[in-house]
Amino acid sequence: MVKEVRMIQGIDKLKQKLADDLQVKKQKIDEQTEAEIVKIQEKYAKEILAAQAAEAKWQEQYKEQEAKRLQARINLEQRRLKLESEQEIIDKLLADLLQKLVAMPREQKLDYYVQLLPEKAPAKGVLLLSRNDSDLLNDLLQRLSAEDQAYSNIECNLQDDFQGGVKLKQGNICDDYSFEELLHTCNYELLQLIKKTVLS
Repeated sequence: MVKEVRMIQGIDKLKQKLADDLQVKKQKIDEQTEAEIVKIQEKYAKEILAAQAAEAKWQEQYKEQEAKRLQARINLEQRRLKLESEQEIIDKLLADLLQKLVAMPREQKLDYYVQLLPEKAPAKGVLLLSRNDSDLLNDLLQRLSAEDQAYSNIECNLQDDFQGGVKLKQGNICDDYSFEELLHTCNYELLQLIKKTVLS
């Protein structure tokens, strides 16, 4: 009986020791697990911070790029408006210049037309004059005929497609001495002069 009791007590001690060992191991495992969890949390926290830093840097770069793109659009729009404004000024000045040519004094205009046209009238030529200069036609033909009698028989037509100057047509060839053609021919020089004196 005593032997059985001792055996039971021995078994109980073994159970208790096993339970204690298991508890110690469990505690160690829990501590290791907790340590691993902390490491994992720290790792992910660092990754999150790195990702946030990268996102913040990207956002900053994106904002800078957007600011540059916006400034580029502003600069482009300002340039477009400036060019439009300059073009309006150029168009106005050229239109004013054309009107000044149209309004040239009568005798000065006659002298200019006579100088433009060839001394010899072309065979079967047609003299085209702006309708604005219809009052000059007879005097112009008289001045031209003094140089070449053939001008007295030349066909003359009044035109509405140009405001001043003359054109001399012979077959499919037309010598254009209109004021509009004069401005077109001198366009580059006129633009440089306007930009230098007005737009600079």
